[in-house]
Amino acid sequence: MKRRFIYIIVSVFVLMLTSCTEDDTIQNTDPIVGLGGDSYTENDIDRWIYEQFTKPYNIAVKYRWSPWESSLTAMVTPVKEECVIPVMELIRDVWIGPYKHMKGEEFIKDYAPKNYVLIGSPRYNTNGTITLGEAEGGNKVTLYRLNWWVTNNPDEYKDLVQRILRTTHHEFTHTLNQIIRYPEEFMYITASESAWTNVSDEAARDKGYISPYASDSPGEDFAEMLAYILIYGREWFDARVAAANSTAKLLGKEITAQQALRQKETILIAYLKQSFGIDFYGTADNPGLHELVQEAIKKYLDEHIN
Repeated sequence: MKRRFIYIIVSVFVLMLTSCTEDDTIQNTDPIVGLGGDSYTENDIDRWIYEQFTKPYNIAVKYRWSPWESSLTAMVTPVKEECVIPVMELIRDVWIGPYKHMKGEEFIKDYAPKNYVLIGSPRYNTNGTITLGEAEGGNKVTLYRLNWWVTNNPDEYKDLVQRILRTTHHEFTHTLNQIIRYPEEFMYITASESAWTNVSDEAARDKGYISPYASDSPGEDFAEMLAYILIYGREWFDARVAAANSTAKLLGKEITAQQALRQKETILIAYLKQSFGIDFYGTADNPGLHELVQEAIKKYLDEHIN
C-alpha cells in the first residue's frame, strides 16, 4: 500500500515536469500588484510622515491604495491626499501629544500601534452599521471615512474631528488592555446586549452605558468610557450621568444606571493610575490626561476652523 502511494506521487511529479516544454512561455510579464514591495516616488507627504511619525516613533502611515489593507469583502475608497496630513496632525497632537506629555516618548515607542492605514470611505457592514476604525493585535489601526474631512461646515468639521479622535483613543485603549487587562469587576457591573445596533442612545444611558456600542461587550464598554470622556469632556459625562435613570435597578441588584456609570468611571481612573501611572483627571496646575486632551482639541479646532 505504501509503495503504491509513493509511485503515484512520483508519477504525478514527473507528469508535471514533462508537461512544460522549453517552448512554453509566460505571456504576461507585468509585476503582480502587492508583491515585491511598493514602488512609488517619495513626495512631501511621505517626507512629512517620516519626520513626524516614522523617525521618532517607528510608526508607519499607509495612505496609498492597497487592496490588502482592508477587508477584501468591503467596498471602500482611497483617502484623498489633501486629507492625509491634516488627519495625522490631529492624531499627533490629540492622541500622541497628551500621552507623550504624561509618560514621555518611550511610552509611545513601546505601546503605540506601529501601523496606521488611512481609508477614504466608511466601511459599510451587513447589519446596517458603519465601521469608523479598527485595531488588529495592538499593531495596526485602520481609520475610515477620512474623505469627509473636506467640508466647509464648522459643525460637521468638529463632529468629524471628535469621531476620529474617539475612534483613535478607543482603539488605543484596546492596545493598553492587551498589555494589562482591565479589572474583572468591570465586567459584572452591567449586562451586555445581544444586538447593540438596536439600542438607542437614551436606552443605553438608562442601562448604565456611555454609548450604545458600549453595550456590546465589557471590552468595548471600557474603551468607550475612556474615549467618550476624553473627547467630549468631564462636564458632558456628568450631564449624561445626571440624565440617566435614577430609579431602575440593574441586574436585579441595588444599583442604578447613574451608579453603574460612576463605578465604571472609578475603575477606569484606578486602572490607568495603577497600570500605567497615568492620572486621568488632574488640576489646573497639574493637568491629567483628560485636561490635556481637551486642551489639545480646543487648540486644534481654533487653528483649523475659520
